[in-house]
Amino acid sequence: MKKLILLLPFLAILAFATISCNKNQDNIVLEETIGGSEFELATTNSGASIPANVHTALKTNFPTATNAVWSELVENDAYSTDFDLNNQTGHNAEFLGNGVMLAHYRSIPVDSLPLVAKNYLATNYTGYTWVKGYRQKDSAGVIVAYKTIIRHNNQTIVVRFNGAGAFVSATILGGGQGGGTRHCRDTIATVNTLPAAVTTYLTANYPGYMFLSGVIKRSTQTNVCTVKGYEIKIKSATNIFWGIKFDAAGGFLNAQQYGGPAPAPCRDTILAAANIPAAIATWLNTNYPAYTFLSGEIERENQANVCTIEGYEIKIKSATNIFWEIEFNAAGGFVNASQYGGPAPAPCRDTILTAANIPPAIATWLTANISGNTFVSGTISRDNQNGACSIRGYNVTVLSNGVRISVSFNALGVFGSSRRVGSATGVVAMRLNQIPAAITTYLSTNYAGNRSNGITSYKQGTTLLQNVASIRHNNMNYDVYFDAANVFVRALKTN
Repeated sequence: MKKLILLLPFLAILAFATISCNKNQDNIVLEETIGGSEFELATTNSGASIPANVHTALKTNFPTATNAVWSELVENDAYSTDFDLNNQTGHNAEFLGNGVMLAHYRSIPVDSLPLVAKNYLATNYTGYTWVKGYRQKDSAGVIVAYKTIIRHNNQTIVVRFNGAGAFVSATILGGGQGGGTRHCRDTIATVNTLPAAVTTYLTANYPGYMFLSGVIKRSTQTNVCTVKGYEIKIKSATNIFWGIKFDAAGGFLNAQQYGGPAPAPCRDTILAAANIPAAIATWLNTNYPAYTFLSGEIERENQANVCTIEGYEIKIKSATNIFWEIEFNAAGGFVNASQYGGPAPAPCRDTILTAANIPPAIATWLTANISGNTFVSGTISRDNQNGACSIRGYNVTVLSNGVRISVSFNALGVFGSSRRVGSATGVVAMRLNQIPAAITTYLSTNYAGNRSNGITSYKQGTTLLQNVASIRHNNMNYDVYFDAANVFVRALKTN
């Protein structure tokens, strides 16, 4: 009996540890339901709590699926599962409680995310940790959506992007999207609870449609749980499955085909020289006189079940024996050109800019913004564009009151940025308690809420030439210049 008593605490600890381990494993939630509010999640390895018709839907859509791990999205009666298919891992699918499949995804590494999406994450979730990502393709094999799961500030966040990588929505799992949203959740919509504007639109645009499911999107506004919009799933009379979004008033926002029968094949076709649209022919003759046509392609895309021209791709050889691949939009408007072969273009290098050759726009800006400046050096930045060595911008270094300032301009001579690059005089960092009252007053009045990065005094021997305050204001960095009497002279952006 004594042995049994000693053994029971150990078994209890072991059981708790096992449960905790499984919970931690399952609660790395790989998807939230369609939309934007917070959802409480219950997970299970076995799927024992998942409705039978949802299990059936998985097997119906993916007969060879194995090793399914389910996540129950309590709100909206929706469920998500990660599974293997044909011995390949990384599959994920979402189902409504009635067995209707919402989407099928494949997992992707962070490197497969479009650059614009990666930049969005880096900018808006600085220092985030990547957990997992997915991509969704339509029936034509085109990527239409991305969803990523990240950790940021001790929160698990699902961030959605469209097929081009543009931000769509973000959901904080287990915490809502800000204060007050925890008890403001999306709810199920039925045919009888839809606004008249929604049903009128559906009847007019999808006559004979079959209602499948709906969600009333909600969010907290000034501490009130408010309807944000509606997301509806239907099957049209032509057996096309659609996801349609409406605003809070029932106004149409957008529609996306998400399943059902595959549309008619929509493939790119060959473009012959004789069939080049007039707008493209005119552009080619103007920009590449005496060119040789090599090949052409008409790029097509399925839009609303109609095979539509998306653009044109032309390959030519220029009169100077440069091979070019040129893209145009559906209207024949130029999009871009890239060299893909042939002789290398002539070297395109930066050149020296002298004081005598400074463009008038730059000279005017320097006189107006850095009075009394003395030209030190300059560079013309060049770049090879369409086979021509073109000016990309200018960089000018001037001396003002003993301070060297490097100023950048674009190809048109428009100011871009400036920075201090050194000094020919004595430089002294000023302590905070030494900052003149006139400078403090000016900065607090004209740059309210600024963050000081220090003030530097420039002297010639013991004679003060100027003071320069480096500050950050409204997410921009500035150098603010004052003369020896602490009177404002100018302010230059430094980023």
